[in-house]
Amino acid sequence: MFLNRREAGKLLAARVASQFPVSNPVVLGLPRGGVPVAYEVARWLGAPLNPFLVRPVRIPRRRDLTIGFVASGAIRIFDADILRRERLSPSEAALAARLREMGLIHQELAYMGGAHPAAIQDRTVMLVNDGMSNGATMQTAITALRERRPAEILVAVPVASPAALKRIRPLADGVVCLWAPSPFDSIELCYQYYAPTTDGEVRELLALSRDGAPGRRAPLGHEEAVFTTH
Repeated sequence: MFLNRREAGKLLAARVASQFPVSNPVVLGLPRGGVPVAYEVARWLGAPLNPFLVRPVRIPRRRDLTIGFVASGAIRIFDADILRRERLSPSEAALAARLREMGLIHQELAYMGGAHPAAIQDRTVMLVNDGMSNGATMQTAITALRERRPAEILVAVPVASPAALKRIRPLADGVVCLWAPSPFDSIELCYQYYAPTTDGEVRELLALSRDGAPGRRAPLGHEEAVFTTH
């Protein structure tokens, strides 16, 4: 069991540095819970830290139905089968996405505090979250991120279910996971302290990362890493 997200991030950072000796990476944390973990990874690597937001797109008449996703960088992903089944025109889908994008952009600007996000194209990108239960959120993030043409996408999480790892391995260029318990119940049970991360905490950590807080060596040897690359 990890104490909290920051401790998990320090342990993960050490493992990432030993398994992925890449130069000039950029670290992307999935808000909100992934940012405290990503902060420690970015600090260890001396890499810039950005939030990477992914939000579902729904339509007024079917609030229970996700027709696609929007992501940081004005990326839109639609489920073509659902659009056909619901008889949604391209303009209807675009309007629904635009409305969702407005909230996403506002949130991202608030997180960044006026700073410009780091470049992603042709760079090694490390996608970090506080865990993966079924891998759906990370899968969507990877799919969206491919649209921005990074050199490679690496995924790093402290804990994940074996099913989530199986789902994500073929999609990413590399995966580091410290702990893959089986049976897997929930991410929350893998942390001693798992209170919700607030928007204020996200803003503070991103600001600290931009200020270049000095890195500290993290302890090694927690759980044996589940590492894959292809």
